[in-house]
Amino acid sequence: MIAEARRQDRVLMAAHVLRFMPVYRALHDALFSGNLGAVRHAIFRRRCAAPAWSQWLGDPQKSGGGVFDLLIHDVDMCLHLFGLPESVSATGYAAPESGIDVITGEFHYPGQGTAVVTGGWHHPKSFPFSMEYTVVADAGTIDFSSSGREPTLHRLDGTSEPLPLPSQDGYQAEIEYFVNCCLNGTRPDLCPPEESAAAVKLTQLMVEARNENGGRIPCQLSRNAKSA
Repeated sequence: MIAEARRQDRVLMAAHVLRFMPVYRALHDALFSGNLGAVRHAIFRRRCAAPAWSQWLGDPQKSGGGVFDLLIHDVDMCLHLFGLPESVSATGYAAPESGIDVITGEFHYPGQGTAVVTGGWHHPKSFPFSMEYTVVADAGTIDFSSSGREPTLHRLDGTSEPLPLPSQDGYQAEIEYFVNCCLNGTRPDLCPPEESAAAVKLTQLMVEARNENGGRIPCQLSRNAKSA
């Protein structure tokens, strides 16, 4: 699709909405402000019930299972914030017939630290959806949870304050951005398709590492995949 979009001179963008959601935009802006120093550790978690309403989603050969259903977004956020890791490791458990598909993956960045992506499907129907992150940098820690903790910066000096949030709805911002790219014929640098493809490959590596019971797999993707 990327190659064909280039040949036809068309705009291609995957709908990775976290890049446009206020709570994740606030994280991006805080980290890239230059005020917090280097990131040393990060955790992104996303969980929900297995989707009992969809046989297609329940077949990992077709949908990728809970890891692709949920955590592809957090993998993409790691790419957006930190770039490509040097290697990937993971543990977890998958039993699609029981509605279980859980994983804890680690992206290893030499000299920077580790980004953890964890969560998945926790049995069908009743388990509630939640998403959260904690990012530790030299000058502070940013923490958020959809269960009631707004994005908050906890500083090195012991003070804390909520991060300013963009007011625009994430889905609206995503659609408007794509429409403007199409109208102007510009490249979607905020969410380039090369990074979306890299997110798929990294998620595949994470599943492979889980299948190897925690084995570390080198990330040999092209550095051109991180292009924004």
